[in-house]
Amino acid sequence: YLGIVTGPTIEERDEIITEEEYLGITPSVDVEEEGTTEREIETFRPPFIMVTSGDELKFALGKSNIINIIGNITLDEFLYIPGNTTIRGINNPTIESTAGAAFNIREDNITLVGFTLKNAEGNNGYGIEIGRKNSRNNLEAPKNITIDRITFDGIAGKTDKAAAINVSGYQFINTLIEPIKQVPGLIEGASLIKNVTITNNVFKNIPNTALEIWNVENLTLSSNIFETTRGTHVTRGNAIRANSLLNAKFTSNTFRDIGRSVIEVTGNGTEGVLVEDNKIESFGRQPLQLLAGQFVSGVTIVQGANKITIKDNIISGNGFGGGVEMAQNSSDFLIENNIISNVSIGVSIAAFSDTFPNVVFSLALLQFPLFSPAKSAKAALKLASIFGVLNII
Repeated sequence: YLGIVTGPTIEERDEIITEEEYLGITPSVDVEEEGTTEREIETFRPPFIMVTSGDELKFALGKSNIINIIGNITLDEFLYIPGNTTIRGINNPTIESTAGAAFNIREDNITLVGFTLKNAEGNNGYGIEIGRKNSRNNLEAPKNITIDRITFDGIAGKTDKAAAINVSGYQFINTLIEPIKQVPGLIEGASLIKNVTITNNVFKNIPNTALEIWNVENLTLSSNIFETTRGTHVTRGNAIRANSLLNAKFTSNTFRDIGRSVIEVTGNGTEGVLVEDNKIESFGRQPLQLLAGQFVSGVTIVQGANKITIKDNIISGNGFGGGVEMAQNSSDFLIENNIISNVSIGVSIAAFSDTFPNVVFSLALLQFPLFSPAKSAKAALKLASIFGVLNII
């Protein structure tokens, strides 16, 4: 099943078989045709390759679609993964990184599954980067990326976006107002990273934000466990920070001891987000000097996000902050059947945001910091009209 050849060891077979033959690569052969001689290169790709070291893993990339890691290994460089590749651990080996980051994904159809990823002692590298093809300015972006059953243990850097997983689909564009500066966005004609699935993983002891996810279409983030994140800056320490998502699902995840906010999504084209059946046990846990002036929350979706559903979640804070926040020209929200406790504000709705039926609050308050008395009055009437289906406990 593992493809292990019985008999002599590789060392004992040095005079019998070459390294290329062991990996299933046949040498080129001459093919005689009438009147001509054509050199035909036949390369057989084995169904899978077994590796037992970082160097073997590096050598195997591109030589088979499936690479099995047998035993613990060390990576000493940022590995570029070719398209149509699955790297899987057998019996959950540990990959220890001494590099600035471990895996670089910029091609289609890549799966990483079944191992533990951690930094070597003293290393501050981050884990996995999923970026645009070839370079940030490329109009093309990868699709069909799966990260499954990986334990991210203490792996992240100290700088912005140096997360355990950094899905970096954005480019830099010039602002239209003075002073002109470059901000994250997409060049005209550029595609989003598509079909990213992050499931059944464990993120623990992350010294930054665990997941940075920018400019993605069709994101599934489900059945993961996030336990203990901490930042060294006021914008870091989330479980998840995301921007510019189209059709994203955050479902059935568990969050414990989160340093800053748990799920924070900003707009800039965000549309079609589902946050459902998540269990948030505590957030806002990092030192107060790193939370000064910050509004932390269980779920924050702001800055022009549309068509959002937040339902059937259990959200418990750390005695301050909010359970759910929606704000800044966001619209078409449904916030339904959530249990929110141990926060200062259960649901914060600000700046032209929509309605929320069937919310369950525990030890929480409602806040409507809208921009004008007329809008505040309208919000109060809207609240009164649905008070019969609000359960305040």
